[in-house]
Amino acid sequence: MAVEKVTMVMDRLDDPSLDDIRIPEGCTVETWQGTKSAAIWEHVVKQAFGSFVQDWTSDRYLDRFARADVFDPSGFFLLKMDGSYVGTAFAWIGENGAQVHWVGVIPQYRKKGLGKSLVKLVLRHHRDKGWKSAYLVTETFRKDAIALYESMGFRC
Repeated sequence: MAVEKVTMVMDRLDDPSLDDIRIPEGCTVETWQGTKSAAIWEHVVKQAFGSFVQDWTSDRYLDRFARADVFDPSGFFLLKMDGSYVGTAFAWIGENGAQVHWVGVIPQYRKKGLGKSLVKLVLRHHRDKGWKSAYLVTETFRKDAIALYESMGFRC
């Protein structure tokens, strides 16, 4: 069964609210640290997305993204809270330009603003690299994620 996807665009990377990134107390942000980050990424996305991504491994991530010419380690983000990695997202240059990619927060840490913070980190990264807009692709059944993106100014 094919999963329906939607592309959402944000054309206001100059919005000052992107600088208001609220990382909760006790939460830290990490960027790319090589293969260690790929293994952490795999752990987080498998918890965040469940069976939907079971075929994704750290090796597959390294091959598809981290070894690509457009991979920028400073645009890769992991959130750590309570001693555990709980969220991830990264900046990517896709076929349509600057992309917010693989935004995921494990279920027990959702509804705390972590997804919004991750998206803002990626958008700010793209803005700082000179991009004026960014896009993301998500599945239509991810209603909470779509509502978050719309609240931030993304449009279909």
